[in-house]
Amino acid sequence: SGFQQVAIPDTSYLQHHGLFDLSWNFLSGSIPTAIGNCIVIVELYLNNNQFSGSIPAELSHLMNLTNLDLSNNDLSGQIPAQLGEAHRLQGLTLAGNQLSGTIPSELSNLGSLVNLNLSGNKLSGSLPGELGNLTALQHLDLSDNDLTGDIPTSWAHMSGILGLYLDRNKLVGVLDEILSTNLIWQEMNTINLSYNSLYGIIPRSLGNLSSLSYLDLHVNGFTGYIPTELGSLAQLLYLDLSCNQLMGEIPLELCSLMDLDFFNASKNNLVGEIPCSGACRNFSAKSFLANEGLCGSVLNVGCQSGRQQGDPLLSTGAILGITVGSTLAVLCLIFMLVRWRMLRQESLSKVDEKRKLNAPLEPNTCLFSSKTKEPLSINVAMFETPLLRLTLGDILRVTNNFCKTNIIGDGGFGTVYKAVLPDGRTVAIKKLGQARMQGNREFLAEME
Repeated sequence: SGFQQVAIPDTSYLQHHGLFDLSWNFLSGSIPTAIGNCIVIVELYLNNNQFSGSIPAELSHLMNLTNLDLSNNDLSGQIPAQLGEAHRLQGLTLAGNQLSGTIPSELSNLGSLVNLNLSGNKLSGSLPGELGNLTALQHLDLSDNDLTGDIPTSWAHMSGILGLYLDRNKLVGVLDEILSTNLIWQEMNTINLSYNSLYGIIPRSLGNLSSLSYLDLHVNGFTGYIPTELGSLAQLLYLDLSCNQLMGEIPLELCSLMDLDFFNASKNNLVGEIPCSGACRNFSAKSFLANEGLCGSVLNVGCQSGRQQGDPLLSTGAILGITVGSTLAVLCLIFMLVRWRMLRQESLSKVDEKRKLNAPLEPNTCLFSSKTKEPLSINVAMFETPLLRLTLGDILRVTNNFCKTNIIGDGGFGTVYKAVLPDGRTVAIKKLGQARMQGNREFLAEME
């Protein structure tokens, strides 16, 4: 009858003090609903058994209950919302079961709750913003479920939180808003947000969590640079930023974290030389794998001076601009060269023509004109001697500028002048008259 008493005398049941512990056995079947009548139970441990079925809502009748551990069983169904009526509850552990459905917002009524562990179930839906009212909560583990949505900003009011485990879910969103206030989570020791779909930059305000010793953000979609403010986390022991899309260099400030035992920044887009001072000397090549832009002694990859390793010398746009500009320059140069050669040839042709015009007549100089076309009106043209190379200047000299004293005849085609060549030969030169053109008949007759 003692278990029916609301108030237990101090001298009674000293052997258990309200502790009901059946953990680590092979108990099976469903949890009896009659346990809800044992109102003197303060701590109930049924963990690590083979219980199945749903969690009895009658457990909320245990008004003195401070700790409830049903973890590592085969319980299914939803978490009873009535558990929010157990106002003295400080520890609620339901991890490692097959629980489904959403997390009841009624759990926010457990004002004395210090530890809430619902990990390793099949819970879905979003994170209840009402849990931000649990100001006494120190450890919140909702890892390894199917939870979605973002982290509620109201959770910033969990002023006493020490450990936050939200890894292996389907969470999205950014961390900027929840970490926008510098005064939150001052006692935070552990943050594990790995294996989600969080994105955006890693907030610099993480550097204000002076008590943080464990930070795991790997396998997300974080972008931007590694905040230099992380170098202010003097108590940091574990830092995993791998499998994101981070860029830039590894901050030298991280090397000042002398207690940092584990660091992983692999599979990002980091560039530059890996620092090798302070705590950075303890990091192995595994910490930096799959970052094509990184270099340094730890990777046995030399760094190129003048630019960051992996950075292209020129952007794609610059290369395209240079290519187009170079092509146009070459085409312009070719055009100018062709034009210059044409002008030069024309100039040389004029100079050569002028030189030939003014050159003196050389004796015995003959010209067999291969380019001279025979007049179409003459069937046969035969010459006993080769044609002479005579310029206009030569003709003017040998005729004394067509002096009248040298006229020896006057025909239908013009006046005939006597001329003596430099070699002594006497020739007749006819000057065509413009006004006495008699046609082709007279010319043919004279040629014959």
